[in-house]
Amino acid sequence: MPRRILQLSIGLALFGIGVSLILKSNLGAASWDVLTQGLSHHVPLSFGTITIIMSGLVLLCWIPLRQRVGVGTIANAILVGVFADIGLAVFPAPGPFWLRLLVLLLGVVLVGIASGIYIGAGFGSGPRDGLMIGLHRVTGLPIWVVRTGLEVVVVVAGWFLGGTVGIGTIAFALLIGPLCQVFLPLFAITDAASAETEVDPALEAPVVVSDPEFAPIDTGTVNIVTGTVNIVTGTGTGTGTGTGADTAAGRGDGATAKREPAEAAPALPSDPERPLG
Repeated sequence: MPRRILQLSIGLALFGIGVSLILKSNLGAASWDVLTQGLSHHVPLSFGTITIIMSGLVLLCWIPLRQRVGVGTIANAILVGVFADIGLAVFPAPGPFWLRLLVLLLGVVLVGIASGIYIGAGFGSGPRDGLMIGLHRVTGLPIWVVRTGLEVVVVVAGWFLGGTVGIGTIAFALLIGPLCQVFLPLFAITDAASAETEVDPALEAPVVVSDPEFAPIDTGTVNIVTGTVNIVTGTGTGTGTGTGADTAAGRGDGATAKREPAEAAPALPSDPERPLG
């Protein structure tokens, strides 16, 4: 639990910082932020405040998709806007074009990494990413296709409202989908409870399967071998003191005794002092 909370917090913080870096590059806002900028021209609210309000409106779209709201959903709806305002207040605007381009790319990659980090914590996705996941589940389309489609729709709406569109907007719309496709499985936390209850078949086999079956088989084999020894012993005794018929029987036993060469020799010689017949 502490690791998941830490991962959620880091992911949301990086997400807000990434958004602020994209805005600071002044090369075009991210897709959803173009819509936020467009709305800011019509309402006297800060960028972060409008972001929080937009998150609440996006959550209404979860209802038909039957997406589950989690702790991470509420945290995302509130904290991303807060960290975005903090980043806008702290980071200076870069001057040269190459530096602005570098800041732009850093912000885009940071948002992609942050999406995988906080969603992988397992506390529920944010409003916008939850919409992406819900549409992916319902339509069966790949995540990158759904995410890219959403970005294109909102950027067009934001542009009509007066939002800033530039090379940063295009880069974000095209790159954020593949980035999410890469980082979502990379930062996913697996269920530890199922791993603890899983039994290794190599350890289970000798205890659960083998012992109860092999024990009676070994005992029966010992009994059969013991009976064979008794038969050989009886044959040796009959040959030494029996009549001719017994001797003939002894010859038959001798044929059987060929399986044991050490026991066959005493049964074959005749007694010179007691002729047969």
